[in-house]
Parts: sequence; C-alpha cells; structure tokens
Amino acid sequence: MSKQYLVKFTPIGRFFFGGSYSLGESFYAESLKFPQPTTVLGCLRNTILIQNGIVSKKNPLFPDLDDKNAKELTGTSTIEKLNDQDTNFGIIERISPVFIVKNNSDFLFAIPKDLYEEREGSTRKLTLYSHEKFPNAKSYYSGHAFDYAVLSEKDPKAKDSLYFGSKEFWKSYMNKDKIEFNKDLWFEEEEIFTAHKSVGIRKGLKDGSNREDAYYVKIDYSLKKEYSFGVIVWVKDDAESFLNNDEVILGGEHSTFRMEVEEINQEIKNSIQGHPVMECILEDKCNLSSNFSSSSNGTKFVAISPILVSEDESDKLIDCCEQRIVGGIFSTRNCKRKNCLPNSKSQAARMIPAGSVFYLKDKCCPEDKCSLNEWCLPYKIGYNYLLKIGG
Repeated sequence: MSKQYLVKFTPIGRFFFGGSYSLGESFYAESLKFPQPTTVLGCLRNTILIQNGIVSKKNPLFPDLDDKNAKELTGTSTIEKLNDQDTNFGIIERISPVFIVKNNSDFLFAIPKDLYEEREGSTRKLTLYSHEKFPNAKSYYSGHAFDYAVLSEKDPKAKDSLYFGSKEFWKSYMNKDKIEFNKDLWFEEEEIFTAHKSVGIRKGLKDGSNREDAYYVKIDYSLKKEYSFGVIVWVKDDAESFLNNDEVILGGEHSTFRMEVEEINQEIKNSIQGHPVMECILEDKCNLSSNFSSSSNGTKFVAISPILVSEDESDKLIDCCEQRIVGGIFSTRNCKRKNCLPNSKSQAARMIPAGSVFYLKDKCCPEDKCSLNEWCLPYKIGYNYLLKIGG
C-alpha cells in the first residue's frame, strides 16, 4: 500500500523549461509549457535530500553515491537511459503526468484530438468526429500496409482543438455529450499561460564580442494567477515523512516555484470524485501495456500523457489500431550523448503527444488481444498513461 500526495508547483515569476528543440543553433528559443517528468522527479528527490540535511540548499550538489541515508531516501536510479532497469527512487514509488491545477479545486488535461472546434457567429462548440472503415482497399501509414481504408468525418478545414479540459468537460466527453463552449468546461492555452518575449545572448563566445549572430529571441512563460502545475506522487507506506512545503527550483535556468505538498485526504478525494482522468490515475487504471493486453472489440484510448515506446513497440501499436489520431510523432535516442560511443547507434524511442486517440481493431492479434512490452521506467515517471473508453 502506498501513500498518495498531491504536489503543486506555482511559479513565483517566469519560467523556462528546455527541450531538445528549444535552442540548438538557431536564433530562437522557446520554453516548453510543461516541465519534463525527469525535471519534476529530480526536483522532488533533491528537495528530499535538502530537507533531510544531506544536501545544502545553497550548494545543491549531488550527494555521495555511497551515502546510505541518501540511498534510502532517494534511491540509486540515475535515469541515464529511457530503458534503464534501475527504477529505485527511494521512498518515491512513482509520479503521475504533470497536469494543471485550477483554483485548487479542478484538474485540467489536454483534450482529445478527435475533437475539433466549430464556430457559428458567437457560438462555439467542440465536435466529436468519428471514422468509417472501408474493406477491400489499400492504405499506408508510417510504412505499414493495410487491406482497408479509413475515412474520417472531420472537416479538413476545421480548427484543431488545442485546449485543456476540466472535470465537467471529461464527464461530457466520456458520455459523448455535445460540448458547448462554457468557461468552466475547456480553456485555451492563453487563458492559462502568458508568453514573455525577450532578447538573449549566447554564452561561451571565446572572443567576448557582441556579434549580431550571438543574440537570439527568447520566449518564456508564466501562469495566470489561479493556475499551478500539479503531480500525484506515490510514496512508500513505511516512509517516516515525505516533503514539507518549500521554495524549489525547476528547469535548467533555475526557475523558482512555490511547492505545496498535501497527502490526499477526503477533502481532495471529494474534489476529484467524478473526474474520469483523476480517478483513472489514482486507481492505477491508466497503464499502457495492461490496458492494451486486456482490451479488444473496438476499445478507444486517449493519451493523458505522452506515450513513450521503443521503435519496435511503436510498430506493434500501429498494427493493433484501426485508427489513430495524433498531433505528431517524435523520434529520439534512448541514451544520453555522454554514454554513447562515437559513431554508435542506440535504440530509438518514439514519443506520441498527450491528447492522441487510438481505436483498437476488433481483432488485432490471434488471441484478439494486443500485447505491448514497454520499458519499466517511463510509466514510473509519468509517461504512458491512457484513459480507456469502452471495451
């Protein structure tokens, strides 16, 4: 049995979360809107060590790796590769995907990609579109050939829905209700995030000059007053304590956040009750591989976190699905550069963004089931969470 905690991070000012594309060699750098799972987990582990007097807050360097107390509190995992087998995070068992907390009473997640926005004058609504399967046809997707074609009902000119949904939104979506615009249902990014643009200068110019190509446009963000980032943390039941409220640092540019920690009590459970996504997370019903292995007959899944799988499992995922609606697929290598030999290759991983929708085939495998073998690390740090609908 584990203890569950709601941890909220409220930015004190502006923040910048780096990603693989955030700067590079270009003249443009934009922050990610959400912290990476490893960033959140690293902050939690580091803060545990600081609050237990093992690491200094003024000089938060890594502790001695042989320190017994540090190992008991924060484990041995260094998270150098996505397929690491060592997932020992000490008293932390796992963390959920990062979500948005609104007014300390509602929880927002990226809405599914099978919705698009329609406007008629001042009226706005989100429309759920379906698809129709045509047998005796040929189609191709990501190098895979199929003996059928899928026709989507979506108007190709319709605007994609890039919003975050509340508790009431997800209840309507699960019930397939019409989702009319309501300020308490779904929220545009601009209602949550404020973008800030500034000019930066590249570090490390050996000649110390101020060349024109040394400058770049930098975009960072802040959250509107009533919003915070949130994450659920599972902590070992025998842990004497977890964390106290604190001021913490997130991201490579040391953005400052106010961290609030609260064990999930009846009051929080009351605010969560009836929220399909939060209940799915807290009841541990969101795991990618277990959901796919136990589902068939046209089950629908919505990714409530990024989906991170190996290249081979990504191909299997494609074969299991009749239809997929995704916002894009990103490929990355599963080891850090410092651990790779020159000119060597590592196994590729594919990242499918949150909000993507998957429709299982009626018969996707000989046993009418689809078995996916995922790495053990991603789910423990907040990837590979699916909301199951039907089946």
